[in-house]
Amino acid sequence: MNWAKLVGVGIAGCLLGGLTGCGPRESNALAGMSVDDQGNPVIVLQDCEGVIQEIEIYDRTKTRSHPTTGPTPDFEYTNAHPKKAVVTIPLAGDNDWKPTTGSPSWEASGNYSIQIWGDRHEWRAAGTEFTLADLKTLKPGQVRYFPPFRPTDDSPTPRPRSTGPEQPVVTPLDAFTSPECP
Repeated sequence: MNWAKLVGVGIAGCLLGGLTGCGPRESNALAGMSVDDQGNPVIVLQDCEGVIQEIEIYDRTKTRSHPTTGPTPDFEYTNAHPKKAVVTIPLAGDNDWKPTTGSPSWEASGNYSIQIWGDRHEWRAAGTEFTLADLKTLKPGQVRYFPPFRPTDDSPTPRPRSTGPEQPVVTPLDAFTSPECP
């Protein structure tokens, strides 16, 4: 291949990359944490588009990284057929959300992060962070989460929490649930 063809292929690749964007697409989905009637932690997932198929939980106080694939989750759930709904997911999983690893082992000193993804990480959305002490302050029916950041240009499209406010909120489940969700 001569230099002219190589440069042409490089330019075409750059243009195509610029047109399609980089990284996963954004979803309006949102994750939070709550407790059930017995005080056990549950994940609350608002997935109005029905695209989220993977939930990963990390303990941010531990270093778990693979040299080529990045951080390794402590615990993971998958759902082959997500629903357009707001769902609560017990940590043991349920008929839709299957754990792919064993039960999480919670540590009082842990600082946990939940990341939510679509099929093969093609979608990403706003996750949440929490400690066990945070969860002990919750009552059943309350959800702790980071509200999605909305740009100041009045765009209706939320952005992942990584670009949004750094303070979590605790609201009743009704306030966590978007009017756009079934």
